Amino acid sequence: MHTHDAIARSWVEKDEVTGETLGSISCPSGKGKRLIILHAGSEDGWIPNCDLVYQSIEEEGDYHEEMNCQSFENLFENNLIPNIPPNSLIVMDNVSYHSRRFEPLPTSNWRKGDMITWLTNKGIPLPTKGIKQNLYAIIKKHKEKYRKYVIDEMAKTAGHEVSNTMEKHNLEFMLDALHRLVNEEFAHVTPERWASLIRHTQEKVEDVYFTADRLENWKRVEEFVIHVGADNYESDSDEEDSDISDYNSDNSDDEI
Repeated sequence: MHTHDAIARSWVEKDEVTGETLGSISCPSGKGKRLIILHAGSEDGWIPNCDLVYQSIEEEGDYHEEMNCQSFENLFENNLIPNIPPNSLIVMDNVSYHSRRFEPLPTSNWRKGDMITWLTNKGIPLPTKGIKQNLYAIIKKHKEKYRKYVIDEMAKTAGHEVSNTMEKHNLEFMLDALHRLVNEEFAHVTPERWASLIRHTQEKVEDVYFTADRLENWKRVEEFVIHVGADNYESDSDEEDSDISDYNSDNSDDEI
């Protein structure tokens, strides 16, 4: 939540001279100080003592960067676990501060000596030819069973289980459900409802805008048609013939 959260409406001042408004206050941008809010709840309500609210340091960017593993793990272990029932299922997403590894797992970039040390500590026999490629081939066969997370281990030690549901969320099912809801809402808007909305716009909304813009005395200009009669046409022809005769007469005098 940042300090510039605001609705797009505001009070405006009326201009006594023109009858219009003097403008509104512009809505501020999304940049600014923010509060980071963290809490946990169940079907019984909020979990006691699990609220964490503090002011962010960065004024823009992803707020997840403002939370670190140490702060979250401290809240999880000392505030959440003591206040939930035994054998609880803890549901949360898989953001980085929820997912700190219990121990680092070897990668192909590890040094040969570090790979040997890891295999030895796990009690895994070393290959006959201890080249790096052979070492990592054995590591890949075993390392997944050592993929553990600090939060999961905390919960397991206390008799609970963690589920990162966001990782396995079925987006296709969600879109199908939304599509169905949209179609249902379309069906609720009947032709009678459409007619009612249009009448409301014509009879009420337009009147409001006319009044606001000082158009209360606005009147519709009646349609009218100008009929061009035969007399007018003949009169125009007579004038044109007269002009031509005068022109010919003038030219005749010049030739003599």
